[in-house]
Amino acid sequence: LGFFGFRTIPRVAPKTWEKSGSFQNGDVTIRLERMYNGPDFIPNGIGLGVTPTTDLFHIRVIVSNLSKTRKIDFTTWRTRRFGFSSRPASLSDNYGNYYRAITFDSLPDYMKDETTIYPGQDFSDILVFQKPVQDTKWFHLELPAVNFGRSGTVRFEVPSNIYSTPLF
Repeated sequence: LGFFGFRTIPRVAPKTWEKSGSFQNGDVTIRLERMYNGPDFIPNGIGLGVTPTTDLFHIRVIVSNLSKTRKIDFTTWRTRRFGFSSRPASLSDNYGNYYRAITFDSLPDYMKDETTIYPGQDFSDILVFQKPVQDTKWFHLELPAVNFGRSGTVRFEVPSNIYSTPLF
């Protein structure tokens, strides 16, 4: 308990940009797994596959709980049409462009808006943004720490040359 008996929320400290693609705060690790441009695939409404949409920029973020005893209540960094309990991620580039996050009406079951990450488990959050301009040198990805029970912001500076090929 903190001053006056109120529970204190651990603060994420860095004001700088993390350049390694991985960040740890206590028992929480956040890792940038994949980044790619490509068509997005959303459920086709009848459960028999997917329908391709326009080229978008995808970032897969893995949140890991390293604790042996404490769970993490996590809320996605994706923007959501309904419900504003989380803070979305933001993405910008070296040219000062900000990229709008893409929101989908329906998502597959594995893309949860909220989940509990139990000790020793991981959760994959897939963020989707507008396609970046050509010749971008780096991106700034900001992830509000309130989404995993901390205060502050996790900031990644990601070189654009770490793109990978889409899985589909």
